[in-house]
Amino acid sequence: MAEEYNSPQSPYWALKFFLPLALPQGHPFWQAEEEDLPALDAVRPQPHPGVLVCRDDARGHVFILSGRQTATWPNHGPEKYAKFAYSTAFGFSVPVGHGDLSKGAFDSVLALADDPEHFRPRERSRDCRVGGDALFSRWRPWPDVEVETWLLPALPWHVRVHRVRTGRHLWSAEGGWALDRTGDDGQDRAGTGHGVAVDVGGALSLFPAGASGIRDLLGARTGEVVRAAPNTNLLHPRTVIPTLRGELAPGEHLLACAVLGLPGTGAGEVRAVWESPPRVSLEKGALGLTHGGKAIRLALGASP
Repeated sequence: MAEEYNSPQSPYWALKFFLPLALPQGHPFWQAEEEDLPALDAVRPQPHPGVLVCRDDARGHVFILSGRQTATWPNHGPEKYAKFAYSTAFGFSVPVGHGDLSKGAFDSVLALADDPEHFRPRERSRDCRVGGDALFSRWRPWPDVEVETWLLPALPWHVRVHRVRTGRHLWSAEGGWALDRTGDDGQDRAGTGHGVAVDVGGALSLFPAGASGIRDLLGARTGEVVRAAPNTNLLHPRTVIPTLRGELAPGEHLLACAVLGLPGTGAGEVRAVWESPPRVSLEKGALGLTHGGKAIRLALGASP
């Protein structure tokens, strides 16, 4: 995490927290009555930074869906700023090399490659729009490849929709949350259900830290659980990343997936939530999303 602006003086940033202690006893700061934190919205659009702040209070999980943030000058700038989502529980990952998905540690991104080994995630957005139900961005990993991405909250899930226009053959890998895999000895002697499960259209991981899963909603890709290389994640030394894999011929393609993150959740609840993902339906020029009694119609020809 070290950057060129770090120095021995950097801890002073944190010490600013103690500046109010210098205020005199009679200052209004000390006279104000304590109040409870106001109720916060489950989804809060923030158009200026280009994010949707999502709060799953029932499970203690806060995350953002992001579209506008870009910084190419720091180390691992795309990983620190340009992923689709960032979480208080799952952190984020940075690559340690090339050649396979474990070294790339592609959590919360759609990574594309024009050969099977060298994948590119989103590095910067050329356009971003934030609405109440969705966040839109447009990005170009190559001059002849354009991706339009819509991110939609559906707590405790979020949904990603991508329209890919490509002039070349591509391999794709889309990752969910990176989950701490402490306790991953492959045995599950206590019968907790910990481990990984993969099927044709999804991948789910369950360990003591919680659950992470990703489901393909249009049946175009296969599930895989990537055991990321050690020390790729900001919070945890060893993680797994549920991932969808596919290939794209030159032309136009529509991809959609639902991503699940449940911190510290037992196997029983995980299975119930996993079996009730958001549903999508394709209409002429639009995609319909239903979840939890709410229906959204997403016009694919326009940003939010």
